[in-house]
Amino acid sequence: MNQRNYTIDLLRGIAAAMVVFFHLNEPIPYIHNFYRSIVKLGHIGVPVFFVISGYCILLATRHCKNSLEFISRRCFRIFPTYWFSLAIVLAVAIFQKLTLGNNSVAVFPHTISDALKTIFILTKPFGSTTTINWVYWSLTCELFFYFIIGLGLLFGSTAQLFYFIGAISLVSIFIDPNLSAYLFWVPYWHTFALGAGIYYLHSQKLAYYRLTLLLLIFCLVGLYLFHYKMGYYAYVTATFASGILIYLSPYLNQYLNEKVQRLGDLSYSVYLIHVPIGVYLLGLLKNNFIQTHITANILFDSGVYLIVLYISYYIYTYIESPAIIYGKHFIKKRV
Repeated sequence: MNQRNYTIDLLRGIAAAMVVFFHLNEPIPYIHNFYRSIVKLGHIGVPVFFVISGYCILLATRHCKNSLEFISRRCFRIFPTYWFSLAIVLAVAIFQKLTLGNNSVAVFPHTISDALKTIFILTKPFGSTTTINWVYWSLTCELFFYFIIGLGLLFGSTAQLFYFIGAISLVSIFIDPNLSAYLFWVPYWHTFALGAGIYYLHSQKLAYYRLTLLLLIFCLVGLYLFHYKMGYYAYVTATFASGILIYLSPYLNQYLNEKVQRLGDLSYSVYLIHVPIGVYLLGLLKNNFIQTHITANILFDSGVYLIVLYISYYIYTYIESPAIIYGKHFIKKRV
């Protein structure tokens, strides 16, 4: 488990691309063809990310001495790139205002409180503050997952963290998320916990194999109640498929190499910037001909994706990666 998991890198890249192509076509009128039918399902890239996150976060705990170090490392990983994406949203909004005379990119915070919530990703669905990027809601869910694992690490041992995750997975089955806005995490928890369960199946340190299977059963029940029963079949399918592939990753990795690693590295930046750049900036060039002709639409969207990927390379190289490295050195000196 110490080697690079190229299967996860590939899944990250595919999930990011799915969300990109989905969003590039959401603002335009729907036309029934095979391409639009496929990209219409691109939103299922989000549960793929959640499953991956559940697996990788548990893997990350192996390198942390305590809860504070874990939370600190997560903050250095997620916030610097997120803050840079905020600047991109603002820049695109200003560009659109200067060139078109209006801003359709985002509704920006009007109060200091809303601004702080935006800076620290405490926006919807956690509170009433509107997000300024379509994808930011999922980061709020990610932060909550980090918080829960951070709490679990306070118990000290791997086994106690496992029991903590299992307890939440069981209890959350009986929670109605509609009772409070602060229960926004409940429908997504079991997707995340599924990835955690797969990590435990792979782990050689945990002897409770049957209990891990019980955790996975809790996850299946939660997915049935909050997604399958509600008709979200594609969400459940994507969750299961990504979980199976991650479970099989020790065998699949032999067929992959470091070439797919870059897709995984860039996936976070791609996810954060594709809406302002792909939809609100380059999307201005998507005229009626491109929208209504399938070949032109595919070529245009592919070009936009490559541009976003190219920009993401520099964001990862000069912001995300240095922030992660700096965070590790900073934490070692203080934690």
